[in-house]
Amino acid sequence: MLLFHPFIQKNAISRFKFFSSAITIAEETIAAIRTIRGFNREQQDTDRFVEKNEQAAHYERNIVYCIGTMFFVVFICVWAVVIGNLYYASKLVVKQENGKKFEAGTMFSVFGMTMMGCMGLVFFENSIQAEQRAVQAANRVVQLLDYQPSINFEGGLKYDDFKGYIKFENVSFCYPTRNVMALKNVSFEIKPNEQIALVGHSGSGKSTCVQLIQRYYDVTEGIITIDGHDIKELDPRWLHRKMALVSQEPTLFQASVKENVCYGVTDEKTDEQVWEALETANAKKFVLKFDDQLKHMVGDRGSTVSGGQKQRIAIARAVIKDPTILICDEATSALDAESEKKVQSALDKILETRTGVIVAHRLSTIKNATRIYVFDAGEIVEIGNHKELVEKKGHYYNLVKRQLKSTEEKKEEEEKRKAEENSESKETSSYSGSNDGTVSGSKKVIKLDDDEEISEVSESSSK
Repeated sequence: MLLFHPFIQKNAISRFKFFSSAITIAEETIAAIRTIRGFNREQQDTDRFVEKNEQAAHYERNIVYCIGTMFFVVFICVWAVVIGNLYYASKLVVKQENGKKFEAGTMFSVFGMTMMGCMGLVFFENSIQAEQRAVQAANRVVQLLDYQPSINFEGGLKYDDFKGYIKFENVSFCYPTRNVMALKNVSFEIKPNEQIALVGHSGSGKSTCVQLIQRYYDVTEGIITIDGHDIKELDPRWLHRKMALVSQEPTLFQASVKENVCYGVTDEKTDEQVWEALETANAKKFVLKFDDQLKHMVGDRGSTVSGGQKQRIAIARAVIKDPTILICDEATSALDAESEKKVQSALDKILETRTGVIVAHRLSTIKNATRIYVFDAGEIVEIGNHKELVEKKGHYYNLVKRQLKSTEEKKEEEEKRKAEENSESKETSSYSGSNDGTVSGSKKVIKLDDDEEISEVSESSSK
């Protein structure tokens, strides 16, 4: 049996790997079903799932064949031992040695014990199979249990007079899984109750700074201080209680509105406090429309609310935490213009009395920042407020110009589309009154938005 064990173990590892991949594909497919249907990828993803299952089945067959062969060998050995014992014992019963006779009862006792011992070997083999499955299934869990984080989340400095004065001094950073420096000799400061903005192209280092402020990583070089204390000396859990993050894609849990708003607070919050937070976040109005109001279940990952509503619930969660430092990482980039306006209004209200770190692509959201740090390839290339940076006509100016150009192009496309719709509407609504040259008018109503309508009179003459 020991000869077969390495082969079984090797195939069991491969089987588990491909089976896990198949489960991962299934989970991703279910979570992204709309995207998959939108790109007509149902068949391709089904094929991926089937392929991984077939690969897992291949190794499962290898294991079954090996176990079958092993059982065949084991049973041959078992029955060889049984028959050998029975033959030898029979000879002893018939033949007497030194006047002593071997009793038939003794022979059957030995035979029974031999059978029990052989069956023990068979059961032992079944235990080996179960052990292999259990070891492979628990392998990942064991790895997680044995994993030691690079940052110790227990213990560290705590102090009462937390102001939120953040300072980066010659900070360089490289992610553990990459060889390229994400930040290079970056230095800047954020004073208490000051709102600063970090802007730049994707991958320029903005979000890396946010992760370092929250101490998800330690810097490679340089130092980050908060109120003059090295961030490495502070208690990470205590530090996280002083901060709140509103991200581009906030996570809502399959729970009620109140439970999602109160997520992360250590003390019990009353309904009145939750309503106050929702009102500050411009979320009270739509929550009141729910039948269950605060008890309304938002669904898996917030599936029962819109993107703007989800974002405002996340802002309410930040408000009720009452953080000293509020971090907004692309908080409005995924929203439409109307939702962005409401969310930005809520953020502006909250940031008035807090230290604010704003990461944004949409430059309209950072015009009022005290200072703007422009990042490029992991370095700060420009510093100043909106007016100063536009006058410099450098990196920030180019970002603004490109964004304005993109906005204008979208407006032109929208106007062109509306003009085409108006033209088609005029053609269908204008008719000739008679052959004597009379003119008949047709009134057309064009709806610009929910509150405004304009009327036109189209005229045409027939000859």
